[in-house]
Amino acid sequence: MRTARLQEELLKLFDWKANELKALRGLYELTTNLSSHFGDDVNIEVRDSIVDIGQALPREIDDVMSGHCGHSKNDNVRLIERVATFVRGQFIVTLAALVEDSNAQAMRIVLRAFPEKIGRDARKVNLSEAVRLKTVLDQAIESEIYSIFMGKQNTMRCRIAEVLSGDVFCEDHWQGYIELRARRDVALHNGWRPNQLYFEKSGNTLNSSSEMLLYPTPEYTKNSFDLVENLLRALSEHCKEKFRPYTRIEAFKRMWERSSLSKVVPFEEAWDYKAATDTSSGGLWGKEGFDWRWSHSETLIWQFFCHIFYGQSRTTLPDIEYARKRLKRDDVQIIDEWLDSPFHL
Repeated sequence: MRTARLQEELLKLFDWKANELKALRGLYELTTNLSSHFGDDVNIEVRDSIVDIGQALPREIDDVMSGHCGHSKNDNVRLIERVATFVRGQFIVTLAALVEDSNAQAMRIVLRAFPEKIGRDARKVNLSEAVRLKTVLDQAIESEIYSIFMGKQNTMRCRIAEVLSGDVFCEDHWQGYIELRARRDVALHNGWRPNQLYFEKSGNTLNSSSEMLLYPTPEYTKNSFDLVENLLRALSEHCKEKFRPYTRIEAFKRMWERSSLSKVVPFEEAWDYKAATDTSSGGLWGKEGFDWRWSHSETLIWQFFCHIFYGQSRTTLPDIEYARKRLKRDDVQIIDEWLDSPFHL
């Protein structure tokens, strides 16, 4: 079951994203000294190539650096600085995408484990295209994530908090992310030129009539790297705390309690269960003398639980396709979730 190894999946995701950020920061640091590195005769050929690239870029980019450190008197260095500014912009777009993808993937993992968190509107999927329940679930999850990121900022924050079981980000970090995201949108859709939508989203107090492109300065870029690092750390620490791992026995118990069998026979009447503690891993045993006259449909899901408990050597899975036709939706979902991440006791 995905819920049993939810924390493991999330922490693996955040480690991956932390390594992506580390790689991006390393690449960025290689470009921060672009002007000085290519300002001597040793790198004439490479320098001239960079200068040619700078000549192809808009001159308005120079205005970003003019307010930061003044125009250079050397045309070549000015063109190289123009390229460096342009490259910083690409890092900003990538950083914003990194945060958004981290949020999206984290929510995708959690929603697969807790599909009840999916909003009502996202559940309206095309059943004719869904071969099995897993397809329906995947479609609903993608619809939910799309609607979250396409919604208003406050709604987006609330929905992320609902899915991840708590507000992850402090106010300063969230506002920084919103501005970063708004700047990314300006880069992608308006050629780095600020528009009214940017000011509404970002809360930036720049002069709304300003014609200066929103290419990032070195200071802004460094701060953005630090911001993204803080955002990823907050995500990781929050999910590590909220989604603690639990044992296979606990997963088995939760599956039973979600199934239709629990409405007929409580878990404790069918199984002897000892919860795990700091000094014991707990245990699960079939209740001695337990017998029940299950209905035909109930027998199918009972065979499924026996297969998990006793293993392939003593029991076999019921015919899955037949079970899908006969069982209730919640029972089919439990089976599909187990098939997606199988385990035995």
